[in-house]
Amino acid sequence: MKRIFIIFVVVLMFVSCESSKKEDPGEREVISSTSKMITASEGGTVETNDGEAKISIPKGALDKDTEITLTLYKKKGFPRKDDLVSKVVEFGPVGTVFSKNVTVTIKADTELTKVPEGKLVTAGLLRENDWVFDASGDPIMSGDPIMSGDPIMSEDPIMSGDPIMSGDPIMMEMGHFSAVVFLVADIEDKDIVDEDAIDEDIDEDIDEDIDEDIDEDIDEDIDEDIDDEDTVDPCDPNPCDEIDNSDGECIEIDDIYYECGCETNYEWDGFDCVPATRNFKCSPKPEPGTVWNIVDSYTQTWDGSEWVPADSATEYSTEEDTESCRYKCAADYEMAENGCVQTGLWSDPGEAGLNLWDAVFHCHGMYPQGEWALPTIDEMRYLVADCPGTVTGGACEISDYSIDLSYWDEADCGSCAQQTDGRYSKFGDVEIFWTSESLPYDPHTGTELGWAIDFSTGNIVLEDANELHFIRCIKRPLGAERTVRCLEVPENAERVGSDTVEQEWTELSMSYYDWWPPRRNEYDGWVGDDYVCLFKCKEGYFFNEMWCEKDMLIEP
Repeated sequence: MKRIFIIFVVVLMFVSCESSKKEDPGEREVISSTSKMITASEGGTVETNDGEAKISIPKGALDKDTEITLTLYKKKGFPRKDDLVSKVVEFGPVGTVFSKNVTVTIKADTELTKVPEGKLVTAGLLRENDWVFDASGDPIMSGDPIMSGDPIMSEDPIMSGDPIMSGDPIMMEMGHFSAVVFLVADIEDKDIVDEDAIDEDIDEDIDEDIDEDIDEDIDEDIDEDIDDEDTVDPCDPNPCDEIDNSDGECIEIDDIYYECGCETNYEWDGFDCVPATRNFKCSPKPEPGTVWNIVDSYTQTWDGSEWVPADSATEYSTEEDTESCRYKCAADYEMAENGCVQTGLWSDPGEAGLNLWDAVFHCHGMYPQGEWALPTIDEMRYLVADCPGTVTGGACEISDYSIDLSYWDEADCGSCAQQTDGRYSKFGDVEIFWTSESLPYDPHTGTELGWAIDFSTGNIVLEDANELHFIRCIKRPLGAERTVRCLEVPENAERVGSDTVEQEWTELSMSYYDWWPPRRNEYDGWVGDDYVCLFKCKEGYFFNEMWCEKDMLIEP
């Protein structure tokens, strides 16, 4: 059987006669210490990691937000250590006074199994080098067993036979901070604690609940049932009917404990239906070049009508906040029209349109030479904003790694609707801009196509290399490396060797720079060892310097 012992302690304490037994303090050993910021408007609970002690502070008890500390000591070194039935708990800041009583819970720690004759268990507060205590409220009386699992409720007298054991939670209410303990003390004021009066009060309460027509034998049976803890039903009468924000459901736990069901957005904390809490996770911020300012999630508490702080959208802001979803530009990045871009990385757009080849040479010729290049697909996608499929990390598979038309999908690469407000570009652009990636010349059609991004839609598009479009050049260091997939082999051909190539950005000739080795396919045996993307014609075909052609001399 388990009960929670609760003793009410007022702020104005009187000194017991036993406070005269002074002892020299010895060395006091800290078991654990913890602290937590408690807001005045919400209150909260501070508890040791081992669950040995905790304090529950209701909302409105503090006059300002306060960091509450809780330090748990062993008994050794404290006065009257042999009389202590719990470890010592010290709360801080010292001198804190509450406008509402707070609840302190400490687990019993004693080898006693019964309160000694002529003694009671009460709460003590440390003053100088002795304990002062108040015998008012509901102390544990002499003759009461000390066993595991039993509560003492304030204004709920404990009769002989109620067990209290080591490990049981013992509770008290207090109005200001001090070092706190539960100890065995002498019963010296019969007016304060009178066991006979308590028994009479209990008998009167029982008599009122029993119909006058019930005979004395039934009376005696009822008394025995009440005293017999095995028949106690903690949900009869239903205690949850008196709990604020309870739905009235009472759940029996281990014969003597109970839990109350709580209304929506409230949860049971062991004593009350308290406002529930939840973690609000922010929606993703734009990537890359951004950091959270300063949290990507925060705790919300139900205030009776809504969650506080409220849900928030992920937005750019340079003002730090721990209760909303904000991001800012990372170091070495700056805010452009619609997003964060790396400082000094991009040129201004060209004033007039250029075809793909002129665009390449324009960037190579920018001063200082060797530092500027026409951006790749991935580099240009970095400038896309608000088009989910083509932003960096979006679903569109057209990238530096794979540029064949077979990887283009309309749903992922071309589904954003046309707009004229520049929303799809971090710079606010609305024109088509070239990338440096192109498909090989098609001898069948006589055209060469290059990949570009249309910032009026945010879509990745394939354009005739002779079309005139805009450019932004990017700074790229010599020696930069990347891994790409070889282009698809020609019709009627098959791959020889690897399907990928490790490339380096390098100067191939005076003022001309490119990735090497190339990703374009070369016929096996016609090129040097530094070429990687090789192919040969399938059996029955030969290479005619342009494609694999059916060998008509071979009989079918």
